Amino acid sequence: MPIDMKLHRGEKAEWWPDPEIRLISGMTIREPWRGGTSALWTKLKEQVRQTHGQTLAKKLDAYSQYLIAEGRPFALATAWTEVGSFSSDYNYTIGIRHAYLFTWGGTADAPEVGPAAVFTTASGVDSHYIVLDAQDIMSASVLGFGHNRGTKEVTFFHDLPFECVLMCNGRVPTKSPKPGIETPVVKKNWYVKKRADLSMDDKIKYGKILRN
Repeated sequence: MPIDMKLHRGEKAEWWPDPEIRLISGMTIREPWRGGTSALWTKLKEQVRQTHGQTLAKKLDAYSQYLIAEGRPFALATAWTEVGSFSSDYNYTIGIRHAYLFTWGGTADAPEVGPAAVFTTASGVDSHYIVLDAQDIMSASVLGFGHNRGTKEVTFFHDLPFECVLMCNGRVPTKSPKPGIETPVVKKNWYVKKRADLSMDDKIKYGKILRN
């Protein structure tokens, strides 16, 4: 059964622009892996396979630690629990609708998608897991590595579309600003700019998070 996941991500102003610029192309990654979900899955499996450890469980533990030890330019880190995740300047709430959770299967030399996970909430997580938005890799457009640690993080290896960003600091991002004088309703939103609104200097400065 699919579930609707609500995830959290905090970003520091010294590293990321405000949502009006940050979300022009969605919740993007600075150096994403290339290709569709199937290609990303192939690369993720190979990374896990090459990680030190004699068993699949050991490899997954080691790779999980590698991902969350520090920010990776090819990864987008989120937390499934709100406690401990909101500690930055820009605190995002991200929604993944119709998420399917799977355990890891296969072997240390050939990791694969395993059976459906039995947990549906962060409190029930008892193993590292895989997050898809479909019942198989070929049909999925979302791929995440779920961690059995801390705030039960989910690391994505691709950009998330704008529609997945539900809120930032209690304000809703929108791409449809209303003309005229600002009102209290307007103040509740982040009005995301268009790429064409940026200066050439800003386009260069933020080039890694902008998409054509």
